[in-house]
Amino acid sequence: MTRMIRGSVLLAACVGLWSCSSNDPTASEAGVPYKIVSLPSVIFITVDSSTNIGFQLVDALDGQIPSDWTIGAAPPEFQVTFDSTFRPIYNSDGTLTLPSQQTEVRATITGLVAGKDSFLVTASGKSLYIPVQVVPGSVFDAKWSNRAPQLSDTVLLTPPVGMKFTDSSQVTLGTGTAPYRISVAPDGSSIRMFVAANSHGKATVTKVTAVGSPTLRFTYTNVDSILAQTLTVLPATFSTLAPAGTPVTMTMNAGFQLAATSAVTFPTTPTPLPIINSRTDSTSLNMSVGPNINSPVRVTLVHAKNVPQLTYTLNSAANMVSPVVTNFPGAISNAAPVWGDTVTVSITGGGYKFSPTSAVNWGATKPAFIVSRAPDSLSIRVIPLPGSSGVPSVTLVSNASYAPFTLTLPGSAGATMAAVNHTSTAAIATAPLVGNVGFYYDAGTFGGTADCADFSPCQIYKINPAVAANTFTITWAPSPTVANPANVNDLGLYFMDASGNFLNTGAACDAKGNTAAGQPETCTATFPAGTNYLELDNFGPAYPGGAAANPAPVWVAIRIN
Repeated sequence: MTRMIRGSVLLAACVGLWSCSSNDPTASEAGVPYKIVSLPSVIFITVDSSTNIGFQLVDALDGQIPSDWTIGAAPPEFQVTFDSTFRPIYNSDGTLTLPSQQTEVRATITGLVAGKDSFLVTASGKSLYIPVQVVPGSVFDAKWSNRAPQLSDTVLLTPPVGMKFTDSSQVTLGTGTAPYRISVAPDGSSIRMFVAANSHGKATVTKVTAVGSPTLRFTYTNVDSILAQTLTVLPATFSTLAPAGTPVTMTMNAGFQLAATSAVTFPTTPTPLPIINSRTDSTSLNMSVGPNINSPVRVTLVHAKNVPQLTYTLNSAANMVSPVVTNFPGAISNAAPVWGDTVTVSITGGGYKFSPTSAVNWGATKPAFIVSRAPDSLSIRVIPLPGSSGVPSVTLVSNASYAPFTLTLPGSAGATMAAVNHTSTAAIATAPLVGNVGFYYDAGTFGGTADCADFSPCQIYKINPAVAANTFTITWAPSPTVANPANVNDLGLYFMDASGNFLNTGAACDAKGNTAAGQPETCTATFPAGTNYLELDNFGPAYPGGAAANPAPVWVAIRIN
């Protein structure tokens, strides 16, 4: 008879009413194989790792039954072997060996490739399927079709056995721009891509799945590295790198192209910018280069032929060098203007012209007030700020040889502009009289609030308008001794009667705020007959007037017409 062993419960002696009896309903179940139990019931391991599982054959009363054990063939995902070291016994010659029949056996499961399957264990006519889930390990050995690709090469990345890519898998490299993914094979067996220039290192791939575990997603860093083509210099040639008023043709080297919006700049000489006159096709363009250039040529959106998805910004190996031009032939009509005088700055030759937005400056903080520009673009009438002196510079001057470029060039004819500094105060009694039409400049100190109707630092001017309505425009710039931009001064123009009360004129020149677009301020005001006053307030959060004992002026221009 097969020997029966209780797993964890010893049978107690029969006592009392529960005496031993031949009609015990459980007697027939003892020692009869009922089922195989396992611990654990499900195996979850990684590739290249192992774990143990134990089996027992039990009867209906959970008694262990010795038996011969067999394990069915294992699938490719894992290996199953009996553990020969588990519970050996001594045989007749004193050596340890496994008994022919065992009440409990142990097997070792080793993961081979990612996937999900099961194996069968049997004993005494009973069987049990054990599900096993093998997930990828830490080593991801995907294979590159080309580990040193050129820019136009398509590259395949193939996952390890048992792994698949998904439609959402993305590839990045240790260094450089992420590759451009062309497609993922329908069966997940590869990713097809373009690899960007200068990219190298190990690939990190997201949303990878196992063949037997399609619902799981993993991110892995590959074992093998890749080294793409190096591209650090603009692959182009130039018809000349020393232009002198003649167009320059840039032609891309074989295998490279330009985008329709590729831009050309000079990184170490930012102005003047080159002008692209024409684009013959995706491999060349024609441009005009202005004077005073000594810089590499920088081109954006360069790409390999047939790979517009990966673009590069690259500099030429050699500098573009154009002639040095320091001034233009010009003249100044008045070398010593007084308050209110206009000065005409003229071009006297050389093919130069002023642009519609040209400006005249005496130093960095003395922009002249533009009165008018001649229709032929050869002269500009300006009113200099008080204290302007020396040689002026004129922005946006172009020469026929470099058309349509505009340049900032110092004037060749200079003079000391001894413009009279208008004086104002914050008191009605000492306010200077200004006319009802014309330009007025002041080095405003904004140092007090004596008669300022709104108690802001102000300056007051007397006006005797000859007509009922006047249009006012105010502009300003900081003193050269003040390290604040012009916009820290937020000026506003208001109107008062002889008693210092605000006039209800219907408008005030104070519609703009303390921003880059905060000036000029302009408005139209109506006055009653007699003497009236203009109050110019400074609302800036850091107005240069600051302490009244040490005021710093703001150059103010008031235009009345």
